[in-house]
Amino acid sequence: MPRPAETEFTREKRQWITKTHLKHARAHATQAAALLQSDVLGDLIAIDLLIERGDFEPAMDALAALYRRLNCRAGGWRLLEKAASNIGLADRASSYHRAFLESVANSHSA
Repeated sequence: MPRPAETEFTREKRQWITKTHLKHARAHATQAAALLQSDVLGDLIAIDLLIERGDFEPAMDALAALYRRLNCRAGGWRLLEKAASNIGLADRASSYHRAFLESVANSHSA
């Protein structure tokens, strides 16, 4: 369903919220990498650049790939879900929600 016409303020607010969610999601990847002693600095720098440029979809793709590689906890997936939902990407939000649920299930079975 298309969004009603947004004011400049509303659009900027939506972008700020999305950027905040993605920055927090990036922090989850940093914590997981530190715990695993994994060298992902290049990935994190690339993700930072995408977020700062407002390239949110590629940033989400990169974070999701990194989460899978690092087997990140549920909280990061939840942040990706919120970011996707905030900019109207329902399919991605649903995908991230499934990853969140799988992560929760895996943490309980471990």
